[in-house]
Amino acid sequence: MKVINFNVTSLRAILEKNRNYFLENKDTIFILQEPKMKEPYYYTAIMSGKEILKYEKSLKNKKQSKKLKHYGYSLASGYFCVRELLGVRFISIYMPYANPKIEKRILEREEFENEINILLYNTTDNSKMPIIIGADYNPMDAKKSEYFGRASSFHEDFFNMLKELNLVDIYSYFDNKDSINKDFKKIDFKEFEKDFYVTKKTWFRSEKDKIDINSGKGSDLDYILVSEKIKENITDVIINYNVQKYDHQPIEIQLEI
Repeated sequence: MKVINFNVTSLRAILEKNRNYFLENKDTIFILQEPKMKEPYYYTAIMSGKEILKYEKSLKNKKQSKKLKHYGYSLASGYFCVRELLGVRFISIYMPYANPKIEKRILEREEFENEINILLYNTTDNSKMPIIIGADYNPMDAKKSEYFGRASSFHEDFFNMLKELNLVDIYSYFDNKDSINKDFKKIDFKEFEKDFYVTKKTWFRSEKDKIDINSGKGSDLDYILVSEKIKENITDVIINYNVQKYDHQPIEIQLEI
């Protein structure tokens, strides 16, 4: 099974720019942020590649385009979406950017993040199904009211929540799995941040920033999180830098279930 997490910014627009990407991934599960389809799928949706191509056809038919099929149960005003497919519970989360210079925005963002985290606990805790979460997730440290998203969005509260829910940041894990003899549950945050966390660049302001990925430009905003029990089933994890020139870059995983 192939799964792709992708903030498309607009599904219609990305189809116009790179339709071949979806043709090549017809049997893939896409965890989408900002597809900007009609409600309730404006901010999040979970679709197969085939469903995306059918949606593209519906755009040409005004009567049909008014009716959206079921692409997941939308919660938190559409910023959180859950769908069960092929024996897996998929979750999409879109956590919008909050300007750290505006105190009101920070307070609103903290409140919103708390709501999203409660939903995350309710949909993942004690789940018997494997879980795969795709997210444009810019966590804040509520204790310090600091915004971490534009450089690296990993911080201790977020890390501890993932451990409590038996979730693994699969990009960091996969990059280190040959050297890790213990599970992430036994690693504290300082050790993780120092030795294991992989800063991945998944968002670029411009094409110029993206040209030299190692320049330090770009941000770590996008994640695929998986259940601890299926982390060994992941056979490959990549960031695909060939889909669009800048903005969000899709994270792709291959797994055997």
